[in-house]
Amino acid sequence: MTQIFLRRVIRQAFEIWSAVIPRNFVEVSPNDPNARILIKFEKRNHGFDGTGRVLAHALPGDYVHFDDDETWKIYRPYEKVYFGQVDLLSVAIHEIGHSLGLRHSDVINSIMQESYKNPADENGNYVFPRLLTSVIADIQSIYGPRIKSSGNGMLVFCSI
Repeated sequence: MTQIFLRRVIRQAFEIWSAVIPRNFVEVSPNDPNARILIKFEKRNHGFDGTGRVLAHALPGDYVHFDDDETWKIYRPYEKVYFGQVDLLSVAIHEIGHSLGLRHSDVINSIMQESYKNPADENGNYVFPRLLTSVIADIQSIYGPRIKSSGNGMLVFCSI
């Protein structure tokens, strides 16, 4: 997976959150002092366990780290989803949610559920991840709703 594709998926995950809250996310270089959310891929010595179990972690308002030992996948719509290939977009949305201040949810099929679930329909085909109404309500309780005519705040994140 190339840097170009990784960055595109991370931007897409930020855009999903930006669509429902009054924040515009801007990508900056990794050493930019204005970066508020740092995105990195790390290995075991960073608290990861290798393949499986812990896929990523985040600290509110600070960072999102992905386990570089995982088999990350960027799925296309309706592509077959296979066990062992982790959807980067789903995990990025989830971890950015934590970075924005959300906790895990008990709501079934929520992107913020504690455990990763392959984003597939009953036939095993990829289903694009989305924010359930409950998640939108939770994030808007922190930031408020996105109002198209308002001057929206800006949060910056660093590139991978």
